[in-house]
Amino acid sequence: MRKENLTNHPLLDSDSVLDCLPTMPWTITEEDRQARRDLTSYPICSIDPPGCTDIDDALHVRPLPNGNFEVGVRILFDVWL
Repeated sequence: MRKENLTNHPLLDSDSVLDCLPTMPWTITEEDRQARRDLTSYPICSIDPPGCTDIDDALHVRPLPNGNFEVGVRILFDVWL
């Protein structure tokens, strides 16, 4: 955020806010894995347009045992960034 000069936003102008961000390069820790639902086995695909540089929208479809389908929509709501 500092690199992209996003620190002038009223919600992001504090070093204490920026200091809460993970250091780069960021990796998923075991603690992160325990706190999240693992969707890596799901067939997930991006629904962002070709050439998009902020790939943040995706969906998955998978059959359920009862014959229905589960549809998951993942939309990152990054209104402040």
